[in-house]
Amino acid sequence: MDVVSVDGYMGDGNVNGVKWHENNGSQNFTTHSIYQGSADETYGYGIADLDKDGDIDITGNIWSTGVTYWLENN
Repeated sequence: MDVVSVDGYMGDGNVNGVKWHENNGSQNFTTHSIYQGSADETYGYGIADLDKDGDIDITGNIWSTGVTYWLENN
């Protein structure tokens, strides 16, 4: 099973945003940064096949603007 995470800004100098942690089947993970930017203000996110194409998509909500974003998996 793969894992998705949202890393908020903590003043620690790390790259923030949405990350996909790809599992190679042996519980070893490769991290892919799939979105950087306003995702550092994300306070909630969801994972689902929003467009019914068989791929998992990601949505998030940005606390400071109230904007909802959609990261479509093609």
